[in-house]
Amino acid sequence: MRAYRDLREHLAAHGGGMGLSYKPYLRDLQKACEATGERWSGTHALRHGYIRAFVIAAAAAGLSSKDVMREAMERVGHHRLSELKTYCR
Repeated sequence: MRAYRDLREHLAAHGGGMGLSYKPYLRDLQKACEATGERWSGTHALRHGYIRAFVIAAAAAGLSSKDVMREAMERVGHHRLSELKTYCR
């Protein structure tokens, strides 16, 4: 999970922000979807996919359900389990 640690360090060093402009960011994501044949459905879908993949990998690695949920909530910035459950349907 080196990419996650690198991102966390970047955010901490830049006051919690990515340091990019939102509209060009969206355009780049849309272009990436187009180039890979994926359907663009907005940035929230990326969060859902990321968390689903994390939960599956963490559970397979033997993390307890409690630890998986705690880490997943931190990664998406949610603090209530009810919010996180929408990602894991």
